[in-house]
Amino acid sequence: VLQYTGALLLASDLYRGVGAALLIVFTVLASAIFHRWWSIPDPLLRHLHLSNLIVNCGIIGGLLLVASIP
Repeated sequence: VLQYTGALLLASDLYRGVGAALLIVFTVLASAIFHRWWSIPDPLLRHLHLSNLIVNCGIIGGLLLVASIP
C-alpha cells in the first residue's frame, strides 16, 4: 500500500513530498527486512545483500531530492 500510494502521488505530481516520504518509509522497511547482511555467513551473499542495501540508500537519496523540488 505504501509503495503504490507513494508511486501514484509521485506520478500524478500531487503531494510530491508525501509520496516521496511514503516511498522512503517503504524502502527503509524493505531494506531492514530483506537485506540483513550481518546475519549471512556466506561472504558472497553477504556482499550482494550489502550492495543491494547501498543501492537502496542511493534510491532514498534520489527520493529526498525529488521531495525537495518546489
